[in-house]
Amino acid sequence: MEINDELAMAIGDRYVSMQVCDEGFEYSIFDTDYYLQDGGIVAVPTSIIGAMYIVIQDHCMFEEPMEQIDFETLFEKTSKQELSKIEKAMKGGSTIVKPSIVQTLKDTEKVPENKKTSSSQNREER
Repeated sequence: MEINDELAMAIGDRYVSMQVCDEGFEYSIFDTDYYLQDGGIVAVPTSIIGAMYIVIQDHCMFEEPMEQIDFETLFEKTSKQELSKIEKAMKGGSTIVKPSIVQTLKDTEKVPENKKTSSSQNREER
């Protein structure tokens, strides 16, 4: 097994990618269709192999058949899926819009519709 700053494994019906980051090792777990299922940071002083072992242990994947795969190939496939997901959302007119705080408060009936703020009342009194 070649050891560098990146590692990818096929484990059962999942794929795990791992790379060195400032905090330790960043990992991502993908399903058979290359969609992201989980991810995180292994912030333990160890090697990339040791960090992969921790992820395999934490996600109960020891009983699954596993083999090392090419990191770049996995990265390309997962990137394509994410891009495809974004394109589908854009074609469908789906956008993510955050409601304003005022609208959120109005929706939860914390701020009455016709209630004036004290600063607007002061301006009208002058």
